[in-house]
Amino acid sequence: MICQQHLPFIANRVIAVSLTDDDNTLEQINLFLSYILSFNKLIQLRSLSLYYVRSYETLMKILDQCHRLCYLTHLNISDCYFQANQVDFQLLAYSIWSLPRLMHCNFEVVGLMNINAVSSHADTYHSQLQDLLNHEHNLHYLCIHHDASLPIQMSLFKYANTSVRQLNLTDYNRYYNEEECIKLSHSPLCIQCELLSIMVTNREINLRKFRSKSKSNPARPSPPVSSFSTKQSKSKALNRVLNALPVNKDKQFELIKEIAVGLNIVKLQKQFERNQQSLSTDIKKTTSYNLCLCVHHENISLLLQALDKHVRGIKSIDLNSFIKLLVCDDSQELCMFSNCNLYSNNFKMKIQDEIIDSSVIIEWSLWSTSKEGKSSLV
Repeated sequence: MICQQHLPFIANRVIAVSLTDDDNTLEQINLFLSYILSFNKLIQLRSLSLYYVRSYETLMKILDQCHRLCYLTHLNISDCYFQANQVDFQLLAYSIWSLPRLMHCNFEVVGLMNINAVSSHADTYHSQLQDLLNHEHNLHYLCIHHDASLPIQMSLFKYANTSVRQLNLTDYNRYYNEEECIKLSHSPLCIQCELLSIMVTNREINLRKFRSKSKSNPARPSPPVSSFSTKQSKSKALNRVLNALPVNKDKQFELIKEIAVGLNIVKLQKQFERNQQSLSTDIKKTTSYNLCLCVHHENISLLLQALDKHVRGIKSIDLNSFIKLLVCDDSQELCMFSNCNLYSNNFKMKIQDEIIDSSVIIEWSLWSTSKEGKSSLV
């Protein structure tokens, strides 16, 4: 009764929904759908969990309405029971795959009723999985689960996707011999992988040998001459150093500066003013876009430290954590430098709406040092 009375008035502020049709809450999903005209009304919905769904048509109806929810990032569908002759798994997979903002998805079907016999172990789902791989151009991690111990399926060596960088087959219930490892490492799906996880019959199998054999393949790019020849490799090197830095901030700065100079990431120039020698650091744009050591970002960090007394939820937060709090994907440069609706809404919900006392006036001054060494108020 409470849900029926109040849901229509708070629908535009709901961020998470969990529904179940188990034996203790039968018809809960249908009741919820009767209280609200459509899931389209849940415009702020970020997480949706559905348990014990017994109707394929109901699930497809909900998924169809979710395509208009621009903030939905987490989807969990678990413990479902469907009639096998009523389910189009390819259509179901497409409905989930095409959700615009989906980042995390868990889909579990407990049982398919009315299955009397299985007459073949052929790769019946090969074309469907390949269709999914063809439509997903940003898939970096792929894990395939296979419980039955079946003869090795040739389709596994035929799948193709150019974006997959990590392939996990440890749950595939198959141990690969040396010949199969070589064949798998040369397959269209694995040729560009940086990490391949499989179970092998002999632990002494040397996978590096398979890597060296594939160097002659023109589809695989040759490794860089220097391990620090790319922006990403320099950033990774700095991240490793940050984990081993001393606690003292001054010692941290000195150590980072020395390492950055050694890697040719920064240049040091001597400047003289008022007969005193000072040292300035010119940051070159050779690090990745989301890793910066410049004084401007240090000023932002100081501002965040000053704001933690006035805004709930940002106490002891650093610049990178603050960025992740606002943007939808801090690993994408396009997302970092665009002003999308999700960013604006995050800033309002997580910063403006969390101000402890809106009557307090916060003043903060930013000082900048010119090339001549003069400090001025920005």
